[in-house]
Amino acid sequence: MYYRASFSACCLLLLSLPLAAETLIVTLFTGEVPPYIMKKQGKRQGITIDLFALLAKHTGHKFILHEAPVARAMREFDLGRIDIEPGVTPAWRKHRPVPGLYSIVYEDAIDVIVFMGKNRFKVNEVSDLYGKTIGVVRGYSYPGFDQAFAEGKIKKVENSIEEHLLKQLAFGRIDQIFLGYRTALYFKKQGGIYKDLAIGDVVGRNSISLRVHPSKAYLLPGINAALQKMLDSGEVQAIFDKYQ
Repeated sequence: MYYRASFSACCLLLLSLPLAAETLIVTLFTGEVPPYIMKKQGKRQGITIDLFALLAKHTGHKFILHEAPVARAMREFDLGRIDIEPGVTPAWRKHRPVPGLYSIVYEDAIDVIVFMGKNRFKVNEVSDLYGKTIGVVRGYSYPGFDQAFAEGKIKKVENSIEEHLLKQLAFGRIDQIFLGYRTALYFKKQGGIYKDLAIGDVVGRNSISLRVHPSKAYLLPGINAALQKMLDSGEVQAIFDKYQ
């Protein structure tokens, strides 16, 4: 009886110990998406970079940030060569061969319609945009508007890079675009050709998580615990505030 009790106690102790730290590959899409991913003097910085630096501190894992074009990154994840994709909501990847597993939500991301100041108007209903041309980031989905795009009631112009869309807007090639609120605010504060950006109504809201490859499912509880600790302590909010 004594040995059985000792054995059980040892098993419980082993189960309670943290898993060994691992090296995990994190995908970053090629190009800059301020304020999430930027380069200054050849050095990466931004919300996503800071988030993984903090996550490494709390988990002990080493996160290697690997840049790749979107299509290649998606395929690499499906093949198990990418362990984590940041900044995702499950609806965006549900049609992938490997949809992935998801961490707890760490950001409520808001998408807005953006104009140059003189062109701004109120958007209360989808129908307010009928007959208009909207610039969007290629591959992004806007559930409230996707049917109108598909039916041709709203013309969609795609670009793979947020800043290119903003330049098209600033130079009058497009009258309005859909963009993440944090990104729109960041560029407006840079001034220059973006000083007259007018941030309009909310067109989408997404609960953002980390997308984890199923082969790393056993690491998800620890990652979730670390994220929750970072949220509760205000460390995640401090990162967002840093780039406001």
